Amino acid sequence: MAATARKFEMEPQMHERTVLDAKVDHIQSDVAGLKSDVKRIDAKVDAVGASLTEHRIETERSFAKVRDEMAKQRDEIKASIATLRNDMTEAIGALRVEMKDSFAALRVETKDSLAALRRDRLAQIAWLVGTAITAIGAAFTAAKFFSTH
Repeated sequence: MAATARKFEMEPQMHERTVLDAKVDHIQSDVAGLKSDVKRIDAKVDAVGASLTEHRIETERSFAKVRDEMAKQRDEIKASIATLRNDMTEAIGALRVEMKDSFAALRVETKDSLAALRRDRLAQIAWLVGTAITAIGAAFTAAKFFSTH
């Protein structure tokens, strides 16, 4: 018996892409785009990180300068206060000596004034007594004159 020849038909290769292939290609394209976006974002983050690091270093330097200047000013203020304290101590000491001398001079002057006042008062009393004696003597003489005449 003769065998019938089977006919093998070969499917022609499809030149058209299937919907699934299009979706895969589209997804691959999107992923490639996302990868490039992530690389750009990563580069930007690295740039921001480097910028922040530079800013931190610059800020630390600025604060160090400010601290140094503040320390210098604090030392200057301390020295100025110490000088002022010494000047005030000397001035108060000199004022104390001057006031002591002034009070001593005032004490002597007051003593001399009181002594002069006492002398003057004694002189006034002596004058008053002398005047009173003279007046009494005159009165006595006048009374004697009038009594004999």
